[in-house]
Amino acid sequence: MSNASSSPLARAALAHVSICVPTCNRPDLLIECVDSCLAQSYPHVEIVIGDDSTDARSRQLILQRYRDEPRVRYEKHEPPLGQARNVSSLFERARGDKILLIHDDDLLTSDAVDKLVSLWQRYPQLDAAFGAQYEADHDGAIDLAASARLNEAFRRTQAREGLQPLAGRTGLIQMFPNNGWMADARLVKRVGYDARYGVCCDYVFGTELCP
Repeated sequence: MSNASSSPLARAALAHVSICVPTCNRPDLLIECVDSCLAQSYPHVEIVIGDDSTDARSRQLILQRYRDEPRVRYEKHEPPLGQARNVSSLFERARGDKILLIHDDDLLTSDAVDKLVSLWQRYPQLDAAFGAQYEADHDGAIDLAASARLNEAFRRTQAREGLQPLAGRTGLIQMFPNNGWMADARLVKRVGYDARYGVCCDYVFGTELCP
């Protein structure tokens, strides 16, 4: 395991990355999220959206804004699948070599995918990677103090940068399922999200991904 605070390296082998985005009843936030995914400096991405919304607002916005954008792959679930099954369906639909999961109220910095992919060039046997996070309000203003506290709490700091010696600790204490992680697609599909665990499905996923 590694975090992603290092600078991007030269792209020796360009992986295809599937950015998976589950959404439910937050159309305006979803558009901001997708725009941040499309703004990536890394060229080989697709955005896979699973929509559990109870109305058609998200669908209408996606069709209006991204009708001619081949990188955006959208699916409306009727009836809604629920959190675990929605995420599982995104994993199944992902075509990339790597999977990155974020939610509809999250944004990616423009170099996020580039930085994460570069870690596989540095550590070819890497299974999964993650980086520091920022806390921001709905206007996009970043709370630097809150962000520093968040990253310190989950041990996502420069002092702890590099390969993580204890994978189990990464899953349990560093809360691997927290947003912004990237992992090998075959591993993600094998572990999956299990609906039996309800709202804890992401936590179980993280512990099973990092045994």
